[in-house]
Amino acid sequence: MTIHIKNSNLNGSPIIKGNNNNVEVNIQSSIEKINWNSLQDELIEVSAKLAKDSKEYMASKEALNSAMNKDERGLVNIVKRNISSFTSDIFTGVASRMLVEFLMSLI
Repeated sequence: MTIHIKNSNLNGSPIIKGNNNNVEVNIQSSIEKINWNSLQDELIEVSAKLAKDSKEYMASKEALNSAMNKDERGLVNIVKRNISSFTSDIFTGVASRMLVEFLMSLI
């Protein structure tokens, strides 16, 4: 079986090469893509700006705990459970755009 691809670029694609009819795939775990230290720093900074009794503060502290444990699955669950906190005007007003976009990319 032969597949011809024209006018396309596979650089950066997870498909590396074909071997007869077997395709080898290189998939990187997303856990390797998370800069946990940077995420922790961002969440610490955001938490310091939020009222301690706010739902946004509680959600960011939960997320920080997962980040400190490098628990991607836990972090995803926290973001899903607290989506209204992470998208609120209060949170987005004090968090960096990068942090908000990253958290939204998890769901």
